Amino acid sequence: MRPLKKLTFDAFRDELATTFAQIVDPRDPARLTWEMPTVLMSAFAMLFFQHPRLLDYQRRMQQRTGQSNLNSSTLDGK
Repeated sequence: MRPLKKLTFDAFRDELATTFAQIVDPRDPARLTWEMPTVLMSAFAMLFFQHPRLLDYQRRMQQRTGQSNLNSSTLDGK
């Protein structure tokens, strides 16, 4: 296989998702809300977009897309 001359973000994201999908999740499947690859991709997104706080990231995502992976009222303690 030839080494890549250029790595696009899409190719990197796909490779990361493939790698995360191979990680064995030791948690009880009956108690899961989010699968491990989804959690890991969310953590990567937080780091990639350089948000120091998870809640800030989720609020910004909610504002931009109308969707959030977390219930911010639960995290705020309201």
